[in-house]
Amino acid sequence: FVANTHEYLRIQMRSGEISHMRGPCTMYLNPCVHESVDVLSAEKLADKEAIVVYSSDSAKASTVSRRVVVGPQLFVPDPH
Repeated sequence: FVANTHEYLRIQMRSGEISHMRGPCTMYLNPCVHESVDVLSAEKLADKEAIVVYSSDSAKASTVSRRVVVGPQLFVPDPH
């Protein structure tokens, strides 16, 4: 699997853990370790664009945090 500068890899392990690798990068799917590997597009934010990102704390299911990501930049979400 190959991700260029505007993409990232979403890696699902057999243990259930999920991780993201920002491109450019390459990865080999090891069937003993990885459940799946997907190439996804990063979100392109132009100047004066913003997105609001909500995330929950895994230790406290009722706690939700909010942050604003402002462009110009490429946004890659955190694994959940």
